[in-house]
Amino acid sequence: MDIEVNKAQRIAYLRGIDDAEFKEAVLDQMNSLRLQKVNLVDDMDVILNGYLSVCKKFPIKAKKKK
Repeated sequence: MDIEVNKAQRIAYLRGIDDAEFKEAVLDQMNSLRLQKVNLVDDMDVILNGYLSVCKKFPIKAKKKK
């Protein structure tokens, strides 16, 4: 197998992924890990806390009515 061809295929695949969707998926996964008591590196904690505060301020799901 040609390593350069493989690299090109990987790059082509990654270009097809929407950046915003990818970032949100990564942050959702990091939040899931944190909820499972996995310690995240400090930088990821800061990024995740910022993201969660934005999610709280601008929710996209309707709140359940009691």
